Amino acid sequence: MRFLSVTVIVPTYNRGYIIEKTIPTYIQEDVEELIVVNDASTDDTDMVMERLKKRYSIIKYIKQKRNTGQTGAKNRALKEVKTDYVYFGDDDSILLPGTIKYLLETMKNKKADIVGAMPLYADTLNDIHNVNSFIERKAPILKNMNEMIDLYHLEKVCFFYRFKEPIKVPFTHACALVKKEYIKKVKFDTNFKGNAYREETDFFLTCDELGANIWFDSRGCQINYPFSEIKRIRTISSMFKHARYDLVNTIKLINKHHWWFVEKYGYKYSKNKMILLYIFNDCLMYAKLLPNRLCNIIRRKFNI
Repeated sequence: MRFLSVTVIVPTYNRGYIIEKTIPTYIQEDVEELIVVNDASTDDTDMVMERLKKRYSIIKYIKQKRNTGQTGAKNRALKEVKTDYVYFGDDDSILLPGTIKYLLETMKNKKADIVGAMPLYADTLNDIHNVNSFIERKAPILKNMNEMIDLYHLEKVCFFYRFKEPIKVPFTHACALVKKEYIKKVKFDTNFKGNAYREETDFFLTCDELGANIWFDSRGCQINYPFSEIKRIRTISSMFKHARYDLVNTIKLINKHHWWFVEKYGYKYSKNKMILLYIFNDCLMYAKLLPNRLCNIIRRKFNI
């Protein structure tokens, strides 16, 4: 007898070449339905999904007539959810075996409303094939939440860390298990444009403001395929576009949630100062990253 039931939501856009490798990893114990939203792809996603649907009866496939981005695709899928919990996945990521089980366990033990998994980004296919050694190398062990989430340094916040036990957090990464009552109350804000950076932070902070009990369990893990395998090529133009949306979307986030940072977490600076601090620190971070990224772009362009 199952303790809880889970729906997995995976938006996809022009990833027909890889979803046969990624989608099946989300079909785990306690997953009753897997909703894949084709966000108006122009490739062979339809054909690939037909094959997957024949292989896995729990897949529900939705095709959108127009592209609405990550936020719109997720909101469309949320209308179809009938289970107790929802897990948000990605079309270019694999979900490690046992992740749903771990998150449900923490959900029960901590009386949580949301439990996030650890997201990692593979550098090469070898990382995907040797997961344990990859995790040991890529995800250092920390002792407390403040080492991972510092509201005074939002530009450094990430979830590429392990903890010996699940920890309570103000928000988590996009790959998370969410109680159904919160997806009834909260939807993804479609005002987060471009790369939709911060859309998940906004979603989970809104849940936090409504009283959600949010935890992070690094035993659960979702791993993105390396850029080379998902046809993502970093150029100077894409790098600056990404940086621009980092700034724009984070400013939206601060404008929307600064009051909560002050009220619940004792943040000391004004909204304007928080924005200026982020802009300064983010530009400083990109300045440090720029030389190495430019060298990589030049090497690839001239096959050095």
